[in-house]
Amino acid sequence: MNRLHTKPIVRNAGFSMLEAVIALLVLSIGLLGMAGLQSTSTRLSGESLQRSVTTLAAGEIIDKIRMNTARRSRSISEKATLDRQDVVDLYASTAAAASCDPAEAGIANELACWQHSLQSQLPGGEGEIISKGNGFVTVRISWEDRDTGVTESIDWNYMVGTQ
Repeated sequence: MNRLHTKPIVRNAGFSMLEAVIALLVLSIGLLGMAGLQSTSTRLSGESLQRSVTTLAAGEIIDKIRMNTARRSRSISEKATLDRQDVVDLYASTAAAASCDPAEAGIANELACWQHSLQSQLPGGEGEIISKGNGFVTVRISWEDRDTGVTESIDWNYMVGTQ
C-alpha cells in the first residue's frame, strides 16, 4: 500500500449553524434580562423620588410647627403658658387657606403653601396633620403612584418641642 496517495482527514475549523443559533439565543436572553432590569430600576428610582419628596415635606411642616411653638412661647407673658400641644392642635384643626401667598404669615397660609407644594411635586399629593396629644403629632402624606395609580400613604410621628 502506498501511503502517499491517501488523503488526510480534515476537521471543520469554523462554527456550525447550530452553534451560531445557540449563541444568538443566549445573547438575546441576556439582553432581554438587562432590559427588564433597566425597566425595574427606572420604576424603583421614581418611587424613591416620591418617598424622598414626602420625607422632605413632612420635615418642612414639622419645622414650621416647631418654629411656631418656639415663637409663641417667647411672645407670651410669664404668667400665661402655651404648651406645645396647643400649637399642634392649631395646626391640626386649622383649614388651609384658599391660596398660597408666600409673603403672608399665618398657619392657614403655611398649610396652603405646604399643600400646594405637595400637589405640585406629587401626583394627587395631599397632607394631613393629626394631633396625638401631649405634643405628639402625625404627619400623613398620600399620593398616587405614577405607574400603578394606587394611592400610597406614609405616616411620620413626631414629638414637638419640650414641656
